[in-house]
Amino acid sequence: VAVTAAMPGAASFVTRDRRILHANAALIAGLAMPPEEVIGRTTAEVFGAHVEDLMAPVTERVYRGEPVQMEGWSDTRFGHRYVRRSFTPFSKPGIGVLGFFLLAIDMTAQKEREEELETQHRLRRENAALSEAIVRTSLDSIIIIDGEGEVVDFNPAAEKLFGFSRAEAIGQDISTLIIPMHHRTSHQEGMRRYLSTGNSRV
Repeated sequence: VAVTAAMPGAASFVTRDRRILHANAALIAGLAMPPEEVIGRTTAEVFGAHVEDLMAPVTERVYRGEPVQMEGWSDTRFGHRYVRRSFTPFSKPGIGVLGFFLLAIDMTAQKEREEELETQHRLRRENAALSEAIVRTSLDSIIIIDGEGEVVDFNPAAEKLFGFSRAEAIGQDISTLIIPMHHRTSHQEGMRRYLSTGNSRV
């Protein structure tokens, strides 16, 4: 009892005949069932026959003394959840495995955040690839600069128009690269105004 009570997540001890001998408060609360409908009942009665069928190949390994950890999406009585399950055999010398500790941690919220971040990263990669393709294939000259006025991209059309290769242009200050000397001061003032006010008229 002390072992299951100290475990994080929903924990129980299951005997060889698939009966739940102990269950911690987190499991009882998560099942929303009174303790008497959990303790002493089989895993099929508590979790459902479909869960019992899914667990069967795992419990066979556990009863041979092998700890098993698995995680993934599954349909539970609480909906489609991402759960990490750890099966730890409990044995006594000369007797063998008496049962196993089952620890289940619901990681749905964490997994959804990870998948959301991965989706955002994928969209950014796709948008970056699309932008790159547009810049590279455009018939118009496209020059991209950063907040300091340094060139970060210089497409083939710009190379032809201004006579600089992309390698030569990258990292250069745009004002000294292509802005005529007599326009540089007004250009730099316009850039400062744009960065501070958002007024795009440079």
